[in-house]
Amino acid sequence: MLNFPYWRCALTLVRLQTKCTQKAIRTMPRRIIYPHQLLVMVAVCLVSAFAVISAEPMKKQAEMTDEEFVNSLFAEEAEKQFKTGLSYYYGDGVKKDVEKGIEWCRKAAEEDHAEAQFFLARCYYFGAGVKKDARKAVEWCRKAAEKDLAKAQFLLALCYSMGEGIEMDVKKAVEWYRKAAEKDYAAAQYALADCYNLGVGVEMDAKKAVEWYHKAATQGYGFAQYSLGDHYLYGVGVERDAENAIEWYGRAVENGSMTRKNLDGIKQAVKLIDSKSPHGRQYVEIFQILDENKALVYGGKKGAVGERPLMCLYDANLQQLYAEGEEVLIEALYWASTYTYVTKSGDTKTVNKFSPNYRMALLSVRAALDLYDETDPILGKKGTAQNDSRNSASATKPNSKPKNETQSISSFGSGFFITADGYFLTNYHVIENAGKVKVLVGEKLYEAELVDGDKNLDLALLKVKERNLPFLPFSNKRVAKLGDDVYAVGYPRPALQGASVKVTKGVISSLRGIMDDPHCYQIDAAIQPGNSGGPLIDTDGNVIGILVAKLKNTESMMRSGDIPQNVNYAIKSSFAQAFIDSTPECGYEMEKSPKKLFGGQSGFNEKAAKACGLVISYK
Repeated sequence: MLNFPYWRCALTLVRLQTKCTQKAIRTMPRRIIYPHQLLVMVAVCLVSAFAVISAEPMKKQAEMTDEEFVNSLFAEEAEKQFKTGLSYYYGDGVKKDVEKGIEWCRKAAEEDHAEAQFFLARCYYFGAGVKKDARKAVEWCRKAAEKDLAKAQFLLALCYSMGEGIEMDVKKAVEWYRKAAEKDYAAAQYALADCYNLGVGVEMDAKKAVEWYHKAATQGYGFAQYSLGDHYLYGVGVERDAENAIEWYGRAVENGSMTRKNLDGIKQAVKLIDSKSPHGRQYVEIFQILDENKALVYGGKKGAVGERPLMCLYDANLQQLYAEGEEVLIEALYWASTYTYVTKSGDTKTVNKFSPNYRMALLSVRAALDLYDETDPILGKKGTAQNDSRNSASATKPNSKPKNETQSISSFGSGFFITADGYFLTNYHVIENAGKVKVLVGEKLYEAELVDGDKNLDLALLKVKERNLPFLPFSNKRVAKLGDDVYAVGYPRPALQGASVKVTKGVISSLRGIMDDPHCYQIDAAIQPGNSGGPLIDTDGNVIGILVAKLKNTESMMRSGDIPQNVNYAIKSSFAQAFIDSTPECGYEMEKSPKKLFGGQSGFNEKAAKACGLVISYK
């Protein structure tokens, strides 16, 4: 009796009721029907017909092939299992039972129910109701993504981009971001725009970045509105339009992706720059190059009649662009606050500062006048927490705010390998309170574990599971000399300047730090937020310090009435080595003998780039 094809009887009855006679005959049982079977058949037919007919129009059901009909029954069953699972998981109408909820959702997922597969993927990804397992998350996520479920495609792309549960592959990440973005999934559109903006997995293309930012922004995605505002403000990938930028920033404020203080600060800075900047092309004569991005210049052409104002020119890589005594025609100059210096005779002078780069000018004005708060992605202490992790937005609804369960970046910093077997040194404040720490070296992203930390000294020793790594040796000199040439290596402002290592040159300005702190050197090498934890290297290529702090402009201005220029600090290597020696297995592996890493400037850069890493701390 169990082998009797009752489902054929049900399908036959439905087709007879809908006048599909030929198909009804084809699906009738091919054997004699006994009375007891007839009674069961009628019961099954009535129940099956009721379920089928009430679910969809009769004609559509009756015209299905046998396989399609049976699959539709399974699909309906899977949907019921999934809804039952959600009811138990969230306690909706029944007593909450997370374990039972996941059990029912798993049954639906095994029946190829895409939403159930994605639900399981999220549970494994976040460790919600099950033990966290990134590999299983990827496995279930892929099944749902291949069924064209946009939010599953986005989460799978996220896993590829972060190396979560699968080998990191930024090109694959872009492929899946694109699939979801083309289905108008705003978070994926934003992430794809970021890829084009930074050249990650695709060729850098600012215009395409703006196009995708705009698609996400028009859907109300706050982070995209913020980024679109940036592009309009600075004229990247689109013609510069401050008015349009302010409008998009305003929408970002409404969505909670930007603070009102930062928006008001940008408005005020834009007005100041517009009112104080000269119009049209400007001739300047380079009088004295101060450092890599500042020079004192005379306005106007050489030999011009009348007084030529002395001012400060503020630009990136100024030492490489110009020479002292050179006359330069600059397309546009933007007011960038003021610059104070001390003459040889001891007099203090303040001049206007200008930059040919609008972005540098605006950031300089906001920094000098304190027109920002700590959430700003570039100027604020904690700004990187939201903006460089904006692709970690919730994978549930495109326009919803990120939930606590999503992993977001809390800070960036720098650091460097000190042994070939993966010991890595950085600042303690870079990784303090981090739930997870990763180190990006070139295109490889390593998970790092905290081995030891000293909050007072502001040092942290990390370990990655990798061998045969390039590393930087420490100098055998206990103390550097005043005036020694040094190089600061790290990842300043990765949100603005990208994730490639940067090197700046300077000298040891003092053998003591703030308030005569004996643990630190004072240096004049230019460093910015993001440099913290990077190495300070001597001309032999050995580590003599660890970059730790920059004297805060606003605090100094309140005390002295002046904005300091290039007053930075580094922990002395002797104190760092004493800290490292408290981990014997690391101290044993360290190579302390000096090595000449220079083969000219290019040799040094290559060595530093391979041994240094961008530290990414997650909440």
